Amino acid sequence: MLMDVQMPGMDGLEATRRIRDLSSSVIQHNIPIIALTARAMKEDRKKCLEAGMNDYLSKPLKKGELFMALEKACSGAGEKGAVAPGALLSRKSDLVFDLKKGLERTEGDEELLREMVRIFLDTFPELLAAMEKAVVEGDFEVLGRGAHTLKSSAGVIGADRVFTAAKELEKTGRVEKTEGEKNGKKEGRLEVSLKNFKELCHRLEELEPVLVKFLSLKS
Repeated sequence: MLMDVQMPGMDGLEATRRIRDLSSSVIQHNIPIIALTARAMKEDRKKCLEAGMNDYLSKPLKKGELFMALEKACSGAGEKGAVAPGALLSRKSDLVFDLKKGLERTEGDEELLREMVRIFLDTFPELLAAMEKAVVEGDFEVLGRGAHTLKSSAGVIGADRVFTAAKELEKTGRVEKTEGEKNGKKEGRLEVSLKNFKELCHRLEELEPVLVKFLSLKS
């Protein structure tokens, strides 16, 4: 639900409080609510969140920001498409693609962020193929380097889940060899590497369509 904060009669804050009030006649108390306001002050954002809103967008509204706010709401939705108040905020460090974080990294330059997203989409398939080969061959050094590169690229654009998965895979590549490995027993490490690699692939599959959609929207 997109909620205009400055509505006549009952403002958006009061409307949200009534929706969240379990004693009210509202059927779906935990529906995601995104605030729309012409104000961009820190205290205004705080008031919206305290009232029970899940996110906050300031006017004039940009399509890219709206898309990401909606994507956040959908990614945190339950079976009926609703989330508990504050649930989206608690997931903020684990988003498929955090547009606000990406814009922070590019100092608010959305065109630069778009270019970085394009580069990421163009380069990650080849890098992933090299990492897959490294997993099969047990080449942990190459695997670690590839994971580090992917982690850095994902971090810059705000792809939190890919960043986390790549970070875990990078650890596998950097772990010092155990005595067993020195004697030729790599099974345990290979098993962990394969598991982490599969998780990374899953997160990339999750991320790719979101980034493609982001690029299709005009700011």
